[in-house]
Order: sequence, then C-alpha cells, then structure tokens
Amino acid sequence: SIRAARAEDLSTIARFAAELVRFHYAIDPKRFLCVDGLEKGYERYLTGELRSEGVVLLAAEADGKLCGYVYARIEPRNWNDLLESCGKIHDISSAPSTTSKRSERRA
Repeated sequence: SIRAARAEDLSTIARFAAELVRFHYAIDPKRFLCVDGLEKGYERYLTGELRSEGVVLLAAEADGKLCGYVYARIEPRNWNDLLESCGKIHDISSAPSTTSKRSERRA
C-alpha cells in the first residue's frame, strides 16, 4: 500500500535514500557526491520537508513493513535551467527484496 509518510518513517526512508546515493555514486563517482553521515543528513532534511508545503513524501508498505518511498516537490522558477515553477520527482526507491518476493508470489 502507498500512504503519506509519517515522522516515524523517516529513519527508514533516510536509509533507502542513502542507499540510492551510494548506488548513483558507485555508477559514476565523478558525477555524484557521497559523504559520511548520509542517513542522519537525510533524516534531518526530510524532517523539514515533511512539514513543507508543496512536498509529497509517500511511503510504500508490504506485509506491514516499509519497503520504499517517493519524494517530490514543487520547484520554483529556475532561470539557469529556463524552467517555470514545476513539480519534480527527486527520488523513487524500493527495497529489492520486496520486488522479488512479489514476483515469486505471482509466478
């Protein structure tokens, strides 16, 4: 099921977000940044975002456990990118084991 994320979800979502950063960094370390303390940094950042207007933070659950998230927000006009204000999905992530278990159940 998909629902709005809650404060008690943020440590798990932060872990997923940190895994996503490490994944991107492993693919292209010249383009992406990876620093120490990713989980705590994301938890702090997302705590503020959870209270922000124009932010969508969704949590995915399977079998009563958090298994993924989506983070999106309305971005302001950006003259450098020549973009008007628009919605932007920043992160979509799910636990790999959830996907494989669901596929096994369907087979």
